[in-house]
Amino acid sequence: ERIVIEIGECDQMGIQVLPPDVNESLSNFTYVEDGKIRFGLSAIKGLGDGSVKMIIEVRNEGGKFKSIEDFARRSPSKILNKKTIESLAYGGAMDNLGERKQIGLNYEAIADFGKKSESTHNVAQIGLFDGLDEGAPLDHLELAKIEPATQSEKLKWEKEYLGLYVSAHPLAGLKKYFQKKVIPINQLANKAVGKPIKVGGILNSFRKVTTKKGDMM
Repeated sequence: ERIVIEIGECDQMGIQVLPPDVNESLSNFTYVEDGKIRFGLSAIKGLGDGSVKMIIEVRNEGGKFKSIEDFARRSPSKILNKKTIESLAYGGAMDNLGERKQIGLNYEAIADFGKKSESTHNVAQIGLFDGLDEGAPLDHLELAKIEPATQSEKLKWEKEYLGLYVSAHPLAGLKKYFQKKVIPINQLANKAVGKPIKVGGILNSFRKVTTKKGDMM
């Protein structure tokens, strides 16, 4: 909740808080340039400190990742798993390497490519791989074609993996409407007590409860 407040203050100061990025983010919030700050990789849900450290080390050694194939080829196979790839993709940290949904749903192909590339690199004689399937993607990573994620899907993932909306907001563009039609909950005054009011916001979830009388609430 404190981070939401801080990001709001950054917005008022003209400082843009960007989603995490495997090519720019450090572990914590990262200064990119004047007026821009990147989310830290450690802020992504499901991404362990060990994985964050390895990603930064690989980037420091070989430079920025040029593509998702380059990321898979250079990253240790131990971090190329469903949990890590989905967290990075859906958290927006791989937007510069490809499309979020395509990367997230192709985690198996990315992991397999990375592991086979690592094996090829570690073995001196390529003849040891004669037993591999002829179609094994050792030289090139091909991802299955997926319909691009919608804006609402991206925001849903950001909320899930970062804890808040970063790239945009579901209610963006409705500020003036809200100012005229409804009252933000945090601006409720004592004079509103006992009066019917309209509040504006987003319904994230709901649950049905049965009262003692048996009524549904």
